[in-house]
Amino acid sequence: MRFPHHPAAAIAAFGVILATLALSLSFAAASNPSAASAPAFHQVVPGIAGDSASGFGQPSTASTATSTATPPSGACASGHASLRAFTDPGAASVPRDPQPATLSFFNLMARPSAIPSDATRTAPLETTFYTVTANLVSLSMGANGAWDIVLDNGGGVSMRASFPAQGCLSSLSPEDQGAINGARTTLRTICGEPPASGSRALRGTATITGPGYWGTKAIENASASGAEIGPVFAFQYTDSGSCDPSHFVPTPTPTVPPLQALAIGVDRDQGTGYHRGDTVTATALLMPRIPGVACAIQFAVPVGSGFRVVTDDPGLVTKTSGPDGIVQWQFKVPMDSDAGVSPGGGRLQVLCEQGAIQRQATDAITIRVP
Repeated sequence: MRFPHHPAAAIAAFGVILATLALSLSFAAASNPSAASAPAFHQVVPGIAGDSASGFGQPSTASTATSTATPPSGACASGHASLRAFTDPGAASVPRDPQPATLSFFNLMARPSAIPSDATRTAPLETTFYTVTANLVSLSMGANGAWDIVLDNGGGVSMRASFPAQGCLSSLSPEDQGAINGARTTLRTICGEPPASGSRALRGTATITGPGYWGTKAIENASASGAEIGPVFAFQYTDSGSCDPSHFVPTPTPTVPPLQALAIGVDRDQGTGYHRGDTVTATALLMPRIPGVACAIQFAVPVGSGFRVVTDDPGLVTKTSGPDGIVQWQFKVPMDSDAGVSPGGGRLQVLCEQGAIQRQATDAITIRVP
């Protein structure tokens, strides 16, 4: 296996162990005829030993697992459809290194003029493993016990992916059975089971991995080319919360308190002051300390008998408060500044706006001219 880095890996490995254990027990029973008359005790592991057992990831109403996921004899797909269960002769030769892809990539693939009716794989789609991340749309059950999910990219492009029934995988290697059953079990753990008929909605995003398959275009939510992924070897839910919309509780938006007051100051006191060309560091403190509030600054310096508003300093720009409710600026005292036409010299003003709420504060800056 060459994709151990997904949430289903542990389940897949567990599936391999169970398959090996079951094989050992069958040999033991054959060598001990008396075992046939002994009571049979069965341990059912949902998704592996009976993969539609109730009570896994959902409240259980019965203590006995059902085996409805195992299709009746002869119900598993044959011909070209056997590729969706990876039971075709060419499956073993498909490289397992997944290639990253998008739904648009599958949507724009050139569909062959004729899809083989037998179990022949068509390159490159059906001879390549892919990994794709997309939105989950819905989950349904096929006639042979397979589960199908619909994916979309949020831009109108959709595609289907298939999780075959456990009972149709008996001819696969223990490793492949473990991976495919593990992906289906992960899907059920997070999203629940499909309804007996129709489909139900899903939410969130997921990353799936598996070989490509040329399905039909004449089905709802199929890609424009008919390309699918099947079977799914790995399923990773990449969103938060449940992918069942009825169980999803969105994170509440925190209430932002209103801006009450504003205080500003500079890094030197009035007694020290600044000379021409000195750098001033001005700080505004919002009360309460609210992040994301826009604050504008204006600096005016004495020139002659009046004041000049400084407009050519790149540091005097509007900024937003940080997580600590603080905004900070750095700018220079212009070289044409005078000592001041009034006590305090330069004037600093900050205006912060939170919606319709405005708060402003002013400060004086001593400018010393040699």
